Amino acid sequence: MNRSNLNDEMGHRVRVLRKARGITQESLGKRIRMSRAMIVNLENGRGNWSLWRLVQIAAAFKVEVWQICHPQWQTVLGIEETNGAN
Repeated sequence: MNRSNLNDEMGHRVRVLRKARGITQESLGKRIRMSRAMIVNLENGRGNWSLWRLVQIAAAFKVEVWQICHPQWQTVLGIEETNGAN
């Protein structure tokens, strides 16, 4: 998997998890001290990922990092794919 695909996949995971939790991009940004624009970029695969950023996001969602990274992460976290607006 190349870096672009990984960025896309992690962004998708954050978006699905955020929507499943009913959290807005702005609210997530405030929780982890990032702007809404930075959250948008992450979710769209244009952000720069780091372990620290992943840890912050996991903490904001009150899950363990491994749960977000697990191949069957949606099952592990008990969430379903949602389609809709940010």
